[in-house]
Amino acid sequence: MELAAKRFATRTLVSHVLLLAIVVAVVVVATRSVYESAREQAIDQALVQQELLARQTGRGIESFYDSILADLDLIKLADQHSGAAADTISQTLWDKLQGRVTHLFAYDRATHTVTRRFGDEDEISAERLVDASRAWLERVNERDVSGFLPFRDGLNLAVVPVDGPQRRVLVAVVPLRVVQSQFLTDVNNQDAMGALLLDEGGKVMANPEGSMIGRSLMDDATDPRVRAIVRQYIGQGKSGTEVFDDTVKVGDTLLNRAITSIRPIELPQKKWWLVISSGLNDVDRIVNTLFRKAVFFGVFVVASVTAILVSTSTQLIRSRARLERVRHELLTKELDQARAIQLAWLPENHSTLRTLDVAAVNQPASHISGDFYNWFELPDGRTAIMIGDVTGHGIAAAFLMSTTQLMVRTILMRVADPGKCLEEVNHHLCVQVFNGQFVTMLIMVIDHQKGEALVASAGHAGPLVSDGESFQPMPVQAQLVLGVEESMTYPTERFPIAPRSSLLLYTDGVIDVQNPAGERFSEERLQRSLYGKFANAQDLLDAVKDAVNEFRAGAELTDDLTFVAIQYQPAVAAPKAPAVATA
Repeated sequence: MELAAKRFATRTLVSHVLLLAIVVAVVVVATRSVYESAREQAIDQALVQQELLARQTGRGIESFYDSILADLDLIKLADQHSGAAADTISQTLWDKLQGRVTHLFAYDRATHTVTRRFGDEDEISAERLVDASRAWLERVNERDVSGFLPFRDGLNLAVVPVDGPQRRVLVAVVPLRVVQSQFLTDVNNQDAMGALLLDEGGKVMANPEGSMIGRSLMDDATDPRVRAIVRQYIGQGKSGTEVFDDTVKVGDTLLNRAITSIRPIELPQKKWWLVISSGLNDVDRIVNTLFRKAVFFGVFVVASVTAILVSTSTQLIRSRARLERVRHELLTKELDQARAIQLAWLPENHSTLRTLDVAAVNQPASHISGDFYNWFELPDGRTAIMIGDVTGHGIAAAFLMSTTQLMVRTILMRVADPGKCLEEVNHHLCVQVFNGQFVTMLIMVIDHQKGEALVASAGHAGPLVSDGESFQPMPVQAQLVLGVEESMTYPTERFPIAPRSSLLLYTDGVIDVQNPAGERFSEERLQRSLYGKFANAQDLLDAVKDAVNEFRAGAELTDDLTFVAIQYQPAVAAPKAPAVATA
């Protein structure tokens, strides 16, 4: 009953836990859906704002370089005239360019000389710039802007060719710090935002801290995703936005998780690239506020459902436990009564038998035992002792045990032969329906006058017999168990019994006892546990019980345990009664 209650409690708990798991899963999925939907909307909104900012900033940079080139075009027109007027116009245009360029000069590609210098050349002379970009200057045929030049904080050359035999080009030196200041600083000053300006090869020309200037996102980016995305956008010449949910590394610089917009800047003869990133932390902060509210609601729902399920399962388990407890009490009472009836079938240890001292014990694996034993005197003065074992244990085995025990006592009193008795019992068991159960049994009839034992066995081990020092198995030929083959015969064997010898009958539950390590007690260990002489049957019984209990060390019994100990004394003639005088 306790097992049934545990199974019901287990099923109840499992079903409620599964239901709770389903509720938790639904809440988690719903909360996750709310979080992902809110995050997606927040990212979409940030993408729209960032792409608008990138478009406006890119157009500003395009207009900045277009204005410089336009002023160079005006200087080109002024150079077509000679004299003081041309110098005045050039000076005026130079004044207009100041603040956007550091200096201005003309490079004669025919003579490889620099002329018409304007502006500050203290740190970077025109000759150094020409040397650094000579190959590019030699092939420029239209207005153009150079790539990144690593002078100071980086600069570009805006170039307009001048027609004529001198093959001159007008060169304006544009420091990238001016571009940074006018177009990128406002972006970089916003919280969690940053902007990069890349040349046509993906090299960084301007960034907020300046730590990445001169590094190529195609070659120096540690993260392969960055290299792939830069190659994709630059190769296809398109704009777009990417979301990086974890940090990326470019050279020694670690970039935080961000939304990154990439937009081309259209310049004469080339494209530059504007990269604007905004951190995901602000997006996550907004979304997490909503997410925490959703989680709070989800936790509330889960807690409420948990409380309901706990209350329901507790009431169900308590009700079932009370019912099982009542059933258990009733069943225990019935089993106790059945055990008491079963014990009444077994003889008392102190039964009076001629020349025999018998003691026995039956310990069931459950409440009711399938083992049995008995001893009684036959009409001819011999003593019959039997021991048996019904397959299994419990009530079914106990019913078959009592039936078999009754048949043996009735038949043996009539036929007085162990083998014949087993044959008749086997016949009755075979014609009855016992759900495939069978019985092992050994019957021993002791003839006190002849000092011998008549033994027949139906699948039962022979008894152990002492020789004064050790116990050895009696060589009984065990036949087929009872209840299987109706035509089976069971021969009766004769064995002498020495005076003062001890015998031990047992069921297979004894040798099958296991210790906590899973080892069997075995017949060999049973024999080794008995040695020497015993004063009486009870001493022999106590010795074997102690050996078994010590071996199993508290481990539960898996089968019924039964011993019958016999101390044999030779027959002695009764003294004659003295004559009584009569009056």
